[in-house]
Amino acid sequence: MHLLLVILFFLEAQFCVQTSDSNSPAGDNLATNGLPFPWSKVRLPNYIVPVHYHLLIHPNLTTLRFNGSVKIEIDVKNNTNWLVLHSKNLKIFTATVLDEHEAHLSDKVLSVLEYPSHEQIAIFSPKILTSGEKYFLYLEFGAPLSDGFYGFYKSTYKTKAGETRVLASTHFEPTSARMALPCFDEPIFKANYTVRIRRGLSHIALSNMPLEQTVEIGNGLFEDQFEVSVKMSSYLLAFIVCDFRSVSGMTATGINISIYAVPEKWHQTHYALEAALRLMEFYEQYFNILYPLPKLDLIAIPDFQSGAMENWGLTTYMETSLLYDPDISSASDKLWVTMVIGHELAHQVLYIKHILIFQSVNLVVAEATIQIFFIKISFFLGILTGTRRLTTSPSLPNTCTVHTFYCTYTNLSNPDVLTLDEEVDWVKLNSDMNGYYIVHYDEEGWNALTELLSANHTALSFKDRASLIHNAFQLVTAGRLSLNRALDLIGYLNSETHNVPLLQGLGYLQSFYKLIDKRNITDVTHNLKTYILQYFRDVIDKQSWSDDGMVSDRRLREEVLSLACDFDYPPCLEKAKQLYNSWVESSGTISLPTDVSETVYMVGAQDDSGWAYLLEKYGVSMCETEKSKFLSALASSKDSEKLSRLLQLGMDGTLIKPQNLPSLIYMVARNPVGHFLAWDFVKKHWNELVEKFPLGSFGIRNIIVGTVTQFSSTEELREVEDFFKSITEQVSQLRVIQVATENVEKNIMWLSRNLETMRTWLQQRLN
Repeated sequence: MHLLLVILFFLEAQFCVQTSDSNSPAGDNLATNGLPFPWSKVRLPNYIVPVHYHLLIHPNLTTLRFNGSVKIEIDVKNNTNWLVLHSKNLKIFTATVLDEHEAHLSDKVLSVLEYPSHEQIAIFSPKILTSGEKYFLYLEFGAPLSDGFYGFYKSTYKTKAGETRVLASTHFEPTSARMALPCFDEPIFKANYTVRIRRGLSHIALSNMPLEQTVEIGNGLFEDQFEVSVKMSSYLLAFIVCDFRSVSGMTATGINISIYAVPEKWHQTHYALEAALRLMEFYEQYFNILYPLPKLDLIAIPDFQSGAMENWGLTTYMETSLLYDPDISSASDKLWVTMVIGHELAHQVLYIKHILIFQSVNLVVAEATIQIFFIKISFFLGILTGTRRLTTSPSLPNTCTVHTFYCTYTNLSNPDVLTLDEEVDWVKLNSDMNGYYIVHYDEEGWNALTELLSANHTALSFKDRASLIHNAFQLVTAGRLSLNRALDLIGYLNSETHNVPLLQGLGYLQSFYKLIDKRNITDVTHNLKTYILQYFRDVIDKQSWSDDGMVSDRRLREEVLSLACDFDYPPCLEKAKQLYNSWVESSGTISLPTDVSETVYMVGAQDDSGWAYLLEKYGVSMCETEKSKFLSALASSKDSEKLSRLLQLGMDGTLIKPQNLPSLIYMVARNPVGHFLAWDFVKKHWNELVEKFPLGSFGIRNIIVGTVTQFSSTEELREVEDFFKSITEQVSQLRVIQVATENVEKNIMWLSRNLETMRTWLQQRLN
């Protein structure tokens, strides 16, 4: 197992202001009413800066519409008559400009020009707005709650009694605040927000800041008024109206943390609270930065596209990323919840120190491209090679580990010199993988370390053993190390007793198997499967079908037994079938061991009755984690007709929620029977998929990556390229297509370099 250093930067750009004629209409850009629109760029002008938003929002969960008003305090940098800001799919009822005393600048009704292609509106003030003066822009607006996952959108859930309930939630990253209110929707325009939300008696309202007071306004309506926010970008604003329940706790520094979920899933919130409290206290101590807000809410939204969103003070999550049911969720599920909460809380604590940068190289940039700028970026810091010169000196032991935390690159013609006290048999650099880079040794170095692992693997820590395995196979992928040398290195694993190196080695072998299996190279897949089952039989056989042990024990059990059953290992299949039949006979009332439940379901899904029963259970389950396991099992079927039916159910969006469609497509695509089926489905339904998931969204990204990266031949690559060329105008700025096709090229390259080596190496070992 290895840590991946994720460095998050949000790039904030200064952009050029148009010259003196920038305030005059640009003749080629026509508003919806046929009049010239006064601004031609995608990015907003910087001569109007928002200072403070006073927002009132009222979602009607019966009519599924919302109305609102916003009074924006603005700072004018240049004299102008025009105010240009963002608005998307909003009906603007009233527009007024007020002076610093909130008196109307004009008694005339101000017209609003709309320019949908840039998602902008413009308001003309008959009186010039003077530089340095304070003004207010007041707008009243309304719109239907969005049907998707962006802006101010509706979400639904079903109670155990079958009643459908509605809530309204927001997701604004990166450019969707403009779907909920007219605003300056670019990260550079940071402002304070004062939010008021109207709701009925049976609902609660949440926003970034704590509730200040609630006022009854008549007709069964209440207005929740929230404290003024810290200064922040529009994409971090959030508000929700729902009927959820919560559990709360206080950190040592007085931060109130609450976890919200639908009422019947309230019992699944307790672990998230425990994790959030401990992580918040850890981050504050570790970074020596106090979280700047008085509260933090974490809420599980029934319809949510990404894993989570770091709205400041009100973080939103997919249910599987926040809720934990000890009777259903596995150790891996618990680890996932912990990781996602940890990721989002790191945002919360570090926002106060962030320099928010949002820069695009091309300022006529499309929204789909802007979406890509918000994808988290991981940096691979490079390879430290065997070109360093080692010398000896008298005080170190015969074997040593050089403790290296980071690597500074030097001219290879004058490499750094590591001075050792005397002759040594081996050297292991980057002790315990404390540095974020890969070490490549020369032939003698790899031989020495391979021999060491074979003779006495405990001479290295389990972290060093795992990092050696990781480094070796990454270097194989990079073409810097031969595959047989890396395979020889893990030859000691049948003596390995620690779970982390075992998981690392098995993970690489399994990924190679899946890649080769999809190419239908039967002799190599058969021999690799035989080798894995023979070589790791002792590890497989000693696994219990339980939830005993530490987290690493449980994760190893989950991976090993899943692999063994997937490889049709008879003892594994027999035990899984036994557990599945007992579970079915109990009508699903007995609890399966959580770490092996998905494996049990996958074995059960391979016949008609088992598949039908799991589909039925999927429809009635109240736990999204359990539903995810059912769906994964259903997608593992070797029956292409069942897989086609499953994809169609996902497209229909009734039994399988739209948020789960991208994951379903990926599940089918990773099935050797289903990877062409999934790709054909994506091509056939591309326009419908884009309607459900906007270009640049997490959903489209996951669909493309999940299907395309399963391919590994030049013919498949050509087909992928031809398809995306046929819709070039639509997807030309989607970088994810380049990423996906590059992965196919890497798969092709890996097979061309390593397939024959793998074939020969397996034949030698099995013979």
